[in-house]
Amino acid sequence: MNTRHPRESEFFDFTRAFTTNDRGERVLAGLSLTETNEYFAYIDLRNSGRHDPAALKRQLELADRHERARLAIVVAESESRGATKN
Repeated sequence: MNTRHPRESEFFDFTRAFTTNDRGERVLAGLSLTETNEYFAYIDLRNSGRHDPAALKRQLELADRHERARLAIVVAESESRGATKN
């Protein structure tokens, strides 16, 4: 499972980055468990000072898909809150 630094997990929760898939696994919105692990493996590689140019294109594809799904969740929550105020 995606165990990250507690402060990082709080940020991801606040920004609605994580969701739960149909098997009850905590994954990045829009990504499978395998893709979530792949995404974080690349982030960890980059943060360690190493860089894999071949993996960059894939990481950007995953990041784009994740961000689109995450924003859809944020918009839906915002619209839901607005509907309850009227």
